[in-house]
Amino acid sequence: MGIKIYLPYNQYDDEDFDSDMNMSNDEFFSRLEREEQMSKNTAIDFFNQDRSRYKNAASFNAAVAHKDARVRYSVASATISNAEENDMSVDDIVSECVKQTVGAVILDFDYDNMDEEFESDLKQWSNEHDSINEYVDKLGEDWVFANEPSKNFRIMYLNKVGEEKYADIVNCRIIEKRGMSTYVIVYDKMTFNTEK
Repeated sequence: MGIKIYLPYNQYDDEDFDSDMNMSNDEFFSRLEREEQMSKNTAIDFFNQDRSRYKNAASFNAAVAHKDARVRYSVASATISNAEENDMSVDDIVSECVKQTVGAVILDFDYDNMDEEFESDLKQWSNEHDSINEYVDKLGEDWVFANEPSKNFRIMYLNKVGEEKYADIVNCRIIEKRGMSTYVIVYDKMTFNTEK
């Protein structure tokens, strides 16, 4: 089944990197460190917020409107299959969201329909996966799996009446790469999401 996958990223403006030419090196690096501390967890924090204390989506959105102003989503088109390599249907995705258990999917990304930021994040994640897996012989598979880098994806799929619906795939880890665009992913759970 064809889906769209969203990854949050920090939106930077060119003005974020403007500097006074008369600034000393110490002042310049101090400014860079301050900016990095202020924004380094913006995208991660957005996915990890405790939404349970808000009565409804409107109050949650009002409470975090100022926090996610710089969070943007990069988008990629992909097909999603189950571990047996059968295309997942809407019913399969709904079933996974209801179960909220560990599972595995195969994502086949379409590089022709992928944002530049998404492609960069995907390549970085893949490189981190490769680096960690160099230690499998020395430290064992359990250590590698425990230290495997993870990502949270938000997917958009069309339900049976053609409406856009969203789900979050939480703590995705690469288990296997099959060529340039196909990844076998294990995740902790899949949950419904009402917002893009």
